[in-house]
Amino acid sequence: MTVRCPDCGLLYVPDSLEDARYHRSFHAETVNGLRARSIKTDSVIFAEGNLRITVVSPFSPIAQRRRAERVAVLANRETPFDFAAYDASEPPDERDVHVFLVYERDRAIGLLVVEKCRRVCRCSWPEWEANEKPEELSDHPPIWTVCMLWVLARHRRRGLATALLQAGARHVGADVESMAWYPPFTEPGEALARACCPRTFYLAK
Repeated sequence: MTVRCPDCGLLYVPDSLEDARYHRSFHAETVNGLRARSIKTDSVIFAEGNLRITVVSPFSPIAQRRRAERVAVLANRETPFDFAAYDASEPPDERDVHVFLVYERDRAIGLLVVEKCRRVCRCSWPEWEANEKPEELSDHPPIWTVCMLWVLARHRRRGLATALLQAGARHVGADVESMAWYPPFTEPGEALARACCPRTFYLAK
């Protein structure tokens, strides 16, 4: 008999040893975060108490990039998209993709993916609410853009998303208000964007 776990949402057959084993692994990651012990190649940009934030650049060791990809896949489970926001196998390019991971103890519980984008427009919140299409800014220099920002459900409402965004912005030398955002927004994502950019914001195309 197939059942759905009320906590992680996985459909599985409890009487199947293989299904039960997979459910335990899936459940632990979905509810508690990806197990990720601190290793020598971690590039730590923030540490306080049990929390730390690391950065993964296009030139980070492959082990770091694969870890970032696994966290991106975990985050993608909460989206309607067919693919995660980060692929460890992509070669370096002009986007200069950076991933910032937040950990509590030995679990990765959040990520921020940013990249440089040339095609942007400036939009007000009334324009956004009216579904208007602002004009693209011509000859605009590349701007750091928030591709995805995610925190594990049980760790939300602690200010971790804001802290992660601020740490990432500082690392790439940007001001949060000057960063662009890729649509669509989730409800919490829009609330954060509005808090960071209360009047107008950059929208990536």
